[in-house]
Amino acid sequence: MQSSQNWGVKFIAQKAYLPEHCYHTNRLQLRYTIEIATQDFVTSKLAVEGGADRIELCAALADGGTTASFGTIKKCREAFNVELFPIIRARSGDFFYTN
Repeated sequence: MQSSQNWGVKFIAQKAYLPEHCYHTNRLQLRYTIEIATQDFVTSKLAVEGGADRIELCAALADGGTTASFGTIKKCREAFNVELFPIIRARSGDFFYTN
């Protein structure tokens, strides 16, 4: 899996091999799934318009991402016909919640 970050948006590309009947001239063809981390309705809309296959929906992306509001999740689910994965994270910072 390859990942790069640019302007607070995370792009992830995963390789998936196509079935044998999809091969052309004996070349292996790869299909990529584009997942983009977004932080609100506007960035989600831009990602979908730009060709995203799925969205990782966050809030406070600059702080590592937290769970988006219920309203944002609902609005994005209703508006876009792509897979939507809201992250579940209570706060920014590290992942240690107890001593």
